[in-house]
Amino acid sequence: MKTFSFLIMSALLLSFNFQKQDNASSPYFLPETSFAIEIESENSKPSVLYFGATWCNPCKTTKKNLESIEVKKELERFNFKMYDVDIDKKEKEKYKIKLIPTIIVLKDSKIYRYIGGKSKTELIKILKKY
Repeated sequence: MKTFSFLIMSALLLSFNFQKQDNASSPYFLPETSFAIEIESENSKPSVLYFGATWCNPCKTTKKNLESIEVKKELERFNFKMYDVDIDKKEKEKYKIKLIPTIIVLKDSKIYRYIGGKSKTELIKILKKY
């Protein structure tokens, strides 16, 4: 119980430190949520974070595949958010993104990292693991 309380307090403190960025021009923009708190919440769904860039061809393909009906259906079970590494630099640093595209799955306080372009079939296979 102490660990859970510590995680919630840490998430709350961290969420107060994030500065609002104007991401409206980003094709990866999603409305702000209490995402940091959702990740740490005991009853929350696993989280999937996608990191890419508009100039990256494998990122364009992966993003298109993430937006397909089949993959979106699988993503409904997750807290899902996309980041553009050129705009969301704090998140890029936080998750130590060195190569793109990168997909990170956060589940049970563990981080699972997938690097490189992914087909619809590969994305569905990854998501079904969690």
